[in-house]
Amino acid sequence: MQFCNYRCIITGGEFDNIHHNFAFRDMVDLVFENTMIDIKPQVKDYTKSEFNILRDEIRNVHNYYGYGACLNKDVHKLFHDNYGYTKFKPHDILDFINKIKSGDFDEWFEDNGYIININEDYVKYLSELLEGLD
Repeated sequence: MQFCNYRCIITGGEFDNIHHNFAFRDMVDLVFENTMIDIKPQVKDYTKSEFNILRDEIRNVHNYYGYGACLNKDVHKLFHDNYGYTKFKPHDILDFINKIKSGDFDEWFEDNGYIININEDYVKYLSELLEGLD
């Protein structure tokens, strides 16, 4: 949130959600794969040691895929309506931003009363991060 200046990276206004650049469900799956800890029905079913291992690994996965993007809930929904709610990839948010810059969503932004004010620092950060993941 701090990296995004507590603002939506698309509109520059207030934000409601943090968009994970790698689907959170996929991150959770990766955590269990990496730790080889079995999925249990409830959090309370894990030992303290298992819980700490899972917590540390989710932090590692989050750090690897970088800071999420602060998004207003309607813009966040627009992203997922176009890229899906699972199996989207980190580059998809940059593609989404490029489509916004190209005017592909101008009508949607006008109809919903939002201005476009892209946080270029976030775009640069994510672009550089993803270059390292390729």
